[in-house]
Amino acid sequence: MNPVSEDFKDILVAGGLGTFNATSGWGIFVAEQPPDPDTTVTLLDGPGTLQQTMDRAAETFYNNLQIVIRGTSYLTTYVQAKSVQSLFASMNNFTRNGTFYMTIRGVTEPIYLGKDEKNRFQFGVNMETIRKDVS
Repeated sequence: MNPVSEDFKDILVAGGLGTFNATSGWGIFVAEQPPDPDTTVTLLDGPGTLQQTMDRAAETFYNNLQIVIRGTSYLTTYVQAKSVQSLFASMNNFTRNGTFYMTIRGVTEPIYLGKDEKNRFQFGVNMETIRKDVS
């Protein structure tokens, strides 16, 4: 089963919110936030829990993900953060890359994280998922 970040990357690209490993425009990255481009959406897998059962097929995974959105304008970066959050807010009961997602839930509204070392604005969006391996 993929990390949540890999599945979310594919969803963001399909949703038109960026390009994976882009060097300009909105770049989508997994587990790293490169110095360029200035506008990035970075997916960071967080801790989760496993509801274990005697039947492996019934195991349910509760995974968290933090999404960090970086840009050069406060408003543009906030709007991108809301767009990312909204894309996932309407998604439940679907399969992606051998994983069945029962629930995707936004834990927070976009949180202003301050500026980075190059004076770019950053927002965070925290998501929770409930999923099962169906591969």
